[in-house]
Amino acid sequence: MPQPTAILQSIQPYVFTTLIHMKRAVEAEGHAVLDLSLGSPDQPMPDALVEAVAEAARDRSAHGYPRMFGEPAFHEAFASYMSRRFGVTLEVPAEVTPTAGAKEAVAHLVSAYCEPGDIMFIADVAYPVYERAVSASGAELVQLPVLGQNDYWPDLEAIPVDQARRAKFLLLNFPNNPTGAVTTRDRWVEAVAFCRRHDIILISDIAYSELVHRGAPAPSVFEVEGARDVAIEIHSGSKNFSMAGLRLGVVCGRADVIAALNSYRTLVGYGCPTVVQRAGTFAFAHAEELSAPIRAGYQARFAAAVAGFAEAGVTVTPPPAGMYLWIPVPEGVTDWDVTNHLLDEERIVITPGSGFGPGGAPYIRISMVATPEVLRDACRRIAGPWAAALG
Repeated sequence: MPQPTAILQSIQPYVFTTLIHMKRAVEAEGHAVLDLSLGSPDQPMPDALVEAVAEAARDRSAHGYPRMFGEPAFHEAFASYMSRRFGVTLEVPAEVTPTAGAKEAVAHLVSAYCEPGDIMFIADVAYPVYERAVSASGAELVQLPVLGQNDYWPDLEAIPVDQARRAKFLLLNFPNNPTGAVTTRDRWVEAVAFCRRHDIILISDIAYSELVHRGAPAPSVFEVEGARDVAIEIHSGSKNFSMAGLRLGVVCGRADVIAALNSYRTLVGYGCPTVVQRAGTFAFAHAEELSAPIRAGYQARFAAAVAGFAEAGVTVTPPPAGMYLWIPVPEGVTDWDVTNHLLDEERIVITPGSGFGPGGAPYIRISMVATPEVLRDACRRIAGPWAAALG
C-alpha cells in the first residue's frame, strides 16, 4: 500500500491530539471531563460582531470565491487598527494579507521559504505548531533556551554564526503562549538588529496583542526603526475577539514576504472566506471596544483560578498577559505525572508543559476556558499535588 511521506510519518503526535484521545477514553467510560487544555475561547463573540457576520452572510455577493489576498475594506480596516494601536503605517494591499487563522499563516510561511538545509529559530518554550511546521518542510528547527527570569526572551548573541547564516526565520511570540510573558520595544530592537546582521526574516507572532492584563500594552515589532526591512507580524482574531471558529489571521510587513506567502497560498487554497474577511473588517475597525470586555472576562477568570489554588493553600501568580496559567509542577513529579493524575482522579484535562518544548517540561498550562465559578472549583482540585508537596 502507498504510504505517507517519510517526513509526515516522522512528525511526533500533536500534544493536543494525544490529550483529546485520552479525554475521549475517559468519557467512553461514562465520566464527564472538564477540558482546560485547548486554548479554545468559550467567551462568545461580542453581539455586534455576530451581527456583522450575519450581515455578511446575508449578502449574496459574499457567497462566491473570496478575493484571495483580501478585500480593500479589510486592508483599510486593519491598516487603520495598526495606526491607532501601534502608530504604524502600512502600505495596502502590498503589506497586508488575511489568512484562515494564524496557524495557517505560520505553516504557509515556512512552506514558502524553508527546505532541507535551512534553519528556523524558535524559543524552546513555544506554541507547538511552530515545530511541526518546520518538521513538515524538512528544514532544521533550532530551539533557543529561554528562562522565566528573563521573560522567556532568548539570548540571541549566543547563537553560533554558522547557524545564523543558514537561518531563514527567527520566530518570536509575544505576548507569549504558553507563558503569558510580554516583551519590550528594546528587545525588539535587539531582534531587528540580529536579523539585519544575518539576513534573517523576523516573524513576530502577536496573536494575543489585546490580552495584556497589567503593565504597558504589548508593542508591535514595527514600532522599532528599521523593522520594516526585516520583519513580518502575524495577528489573529481568535483570542482578541473570540473568533477562533471563524479562522481569521492577518500577516503584515515586508512586501516581498507577503508576495511569497500569497504565491504559496494560491497553490493550496482560495483565500480567507469573504464572510470572515467582512467580520474581520468590523472587528479591526472596532477593536478597542470589542476586545475590552473579553480581556476583562479573562482577568476575572485568572482571579478565580488564583483563589481556587489559595483555598488549597497554594500560591500561584497570574501572568501579565494571555489566557493561561503557566505554573511549575511540584518537585519529584513530572508534568505528565500531574496531567495523568488530574485526568484519572479529578477528570480534568490540562496541558503538560513539555508539549511546548523541552524548556516547558517542569510546568503545566491551564487554559482559562470556563466560567470563574468552574475555574475556582477546578483549580482548588488541581492544587492537590502542590498541596501534598507543601506537606
